[in-house]
Amino acid sequence: MTRSEQFLVVVDVLQSGRNVELVGEFGSGRTHLLERVREHFIMMGWQVIEVTGIETFRNSPLVALSIAGVAGTLDARSSSHVGAYRALLDQVHQGRTIFIVDDSDSLDEASWGILTSLSSRAHVPMVVSRLKHRPPHQTTHPTSGFSSMFTLELQPMGYAELEKSLEELVQTKIEPGTMSRIFAKSGGTIGLAETIYSTALRGGRIVVEAEDGVARAVGTSLWLPALRAVADTILQPLHADDVVALKTLALLGPADLATAMKVVPVERILSLEERSFLTLVNAGPARLVTVNPPLLIEHFRHDGLPAQRTILLDEIDHSQVVETVSAPEEVGMRETAALIRLLHERARLRTLKAREGWRQRPSLRTATQFLAALEADNAHSIDEVNALFNDVRGLTGTESDRAEWEVVHAMHIASHHGQADEAVRLLHAAAEALPSEREALIARSLIIEMTFFAAPEKWPLDDVDISVLSLKSRQTVLYAHAHWYLQRGAPDKAAGLLETYDDWDASDPQVGALIIYTQIALGSYNFGYRIAIDRLRDARADLDASRIRVYAFLAAVSALFARRYDESEILVADASALGLPVGGAPSSYIGITVLSAYFAVRRGQRGLATQYLAELDSSGLRDGALPGLHRAFVYSRLALLEGDITAAARIRRESGDELWGRRCELAAGYEYLDGILLEPTQDAWDQVKDRIATITSPSIVHIAEFSEAFVRRDGQAMVDVLQTGINIGRAAESVHLARRAMTQLRAEESSDDAALSGLQAVIDAGGPIGAGTMSGAELTPREREVAELVASGMSNPMIAEALVVSTRTVESHINKLMKKIGAKRRQDIRDYLLAIGNRA
Repeated sequence: MTRSEQFLVVVDVLQSGRNVELVGEFGSGRTHLLERVREHFIMMGWQVIEVTGIETFRNSPLVALSIAGVAGTLDARSSSHVGAYRALLDQVHQGRTIFIVDDSDSLDEASWGILTSLSSRAHVPMVVSRLKHRPPHQTTHPTSGFSSMFTLELQPMGYAELEKSLEELVQTKIEPGTMSRIFAKSGGTIGLAETIYSTALRGGRIVVEAEDGVARAVGTSLWLPALRAVADTILQPLHADDVVALKTLALLGPADLATAMKVVPVERILSLEERSFLTLVNAGPARLVTVNPPLLIEHFRHDGLPAQRTILLDEIDHSQVVETVSAPEEVGMRETAALIRLLHERARLRTLKAREGWRQRPSLRTATQFLAALEADNAHSIDEVNALFNDVRGLTGTESDRAEWEVVHAMHIASHHGQADEAVRLLHAAAEALPSEREALIARSLIIEMTFFAAPEKWPLDDVDISVLSLKSRQTVLYAHAHWYLQRGAPDKAAGLLETYDDWDASDPQVGALIIYTQIALGSYNFGYRIAIDRLRDARADLDASRIRVYAFLAAVSALFARRYDESEILVADASALGLPVGGAPSSYIGITVLSAYFAVRRGQRGLATQYLAELDSSGLRDGALPGLHRAFVYSRLALLEGDITAAARIRRESGDELWGRRCELAAGYEYLDGILLEPTQDAWDQVKDRIATITSPSIVHIAEFSEAFVRRDGQAMVDVLQTGINIGRAAESVHLARRAMTQLRAEESSDDAALSGLQAVIDAGGPIGAGTMSGAELTPREREVAELVASGMSNPMIAEALVVSTRTVESHINKLMKKIGAKRRQDIRDYLLAIGNRA
């Protein structure tokens, strides 16, 4: 559950008369959630009595109540306890009072006894918090039927929620790569994340750029000695032997459970896991042990006790450490953070090895390996890359080595410096200088041209006899040629070329992307999705962040075409948590950012979507040549949020025109058709139908056939096309199109009952379209306030009293709200907040 979901649950439980216990780790945001609960009940007009436990005064009777302004006499006499009880009772308003107790595990027993006794006898619900790393307070919570306790554990936040919460706290936009590192080190714990950020900012490890106001990490580590005090506070409840065990596991590094048990007794591992100091991540047949929170790993590795560290390292048999592990297919927030940390560590390790290889043996080959490693690693400096470019000048090598360097160099300046034209010029110059690599280098230049500019009208390498080329050059030319066919809207021809060789490099994400996009264009959305997921698993098994980003995007865009919205959103969120470096795979950067903005719009978060688009604009990259890589996809949805369907349709048509001018016919076709579905007029169809007719993609052909029938309002033709879609395994798409047509026909008050019945039959035959179909309209602050009050179970008169407005005004607010989000009953408002509106 997100914090907003947890807030609604807490309010529900308290209003039902039960008590709530919030259990969380150090820095988990317990106090912040209590503050939100406090503000809610104060707004409702309730009496809120707050008490905070203080560890220093845990053995001093009534101190907590006295500080809270309830008890005046501080001694252990029974009269003082009775006086404190009566003083507290005098502040209770029957049925309209709650107790809020923060850090209940540090509360003195006298204060705790009075609070729990009064809560039980006077029917005052209470919400208390305690630290998970400690056992509960020795005094038991109320156990009467009225005062039953509901325990809610505050889990670590997911990446997106942590990003949103942290940026709100620090009032600064944080660069994605930096945010990913904070997420990995904090384990998704908001308090730790804020501490890491503020410490790094003060220590100069994070700087806020004057140019754009964005916070960015500088250097390779966010660790500073000032964080040792935080680590010591987290470790304070542990026995010395537990600390030694944690330190051993931190120095051991990522290891499976069997390996960890060789250096730490299994009983201690289980005890540390129970108290959340260890996380066991399911990794295929193995279970990977990691220290939680990850900040402790940094603490132990930077501990200034070299003798102790040496002794511990001597006890560890490094030969037993598992070097490569597979990642879980489904993981929780803490496991996700642990995985992200492992990916960062693996990227650093690869960079270190490549850097050392370059320093020991400077050559074109080691330079290429070093630059490729830097491209995949968020924590490197621009100065290091520039120094590498300078040092490479004058180096000699084979034509193959020189060609490989020229390719990675060209992609770098095209992606990082926005100099795609210069990249093309360099590759053409290299092709003239390296005759044996000429065709492969020209093919690479064509890929850059197609990606950043326009595809050629005719394939320029038709006269090349590829049979005389080396296998690698032959595959490069075939790959570029298949890309050209796909971009021009002929996926069948692209598939034919891709089937020419069975020995494509399966680890090459560029080839994988082309294969998956070809399946999408052929209409095999689910097959493309399965390919992407399989390759994503392989990338995770290799802990390869670059390939994970690419295949997560490809799986997400395949899922989106298949109308599997929830799966697509999860994939995008997980990929975003890695950080999004532009280099190496600019298309995945563009695609993940575009899809992140799209899902923000679906949740009604216009501001967040605009922020994503601004980040993309600042990168200097233009839209890609294939579907899912276009800003218009998001801008049209933003127009729909404003209720301007005409503007949304115009945005898609204009995007289609721009792509068509670049000879990106496949992507243009989808843009045109989406515009027609938004505004199905004969004039709009006449403007684009001839262009669409030249595209042979089965996916485009199917949607175009439906669109033409839709424009004519030919109900039977629409049903026939959609039924064909169901028969060939594209039920979700057919259901989506049927819903779109029904919405339009009903808006026009169409009297074609047969058409409506036929479309409904398609929807029934196709099954549910998937989760998240309720409108993602953005709520105003007042609408959100009303929505939360409705979701908390309050009646209209109670809401009117809380907002100091008339009941009729509340009814008007709720009616408008329900219409805006497509809700039919009050429960739908709660479902909307839980599933969409309050999701970070």
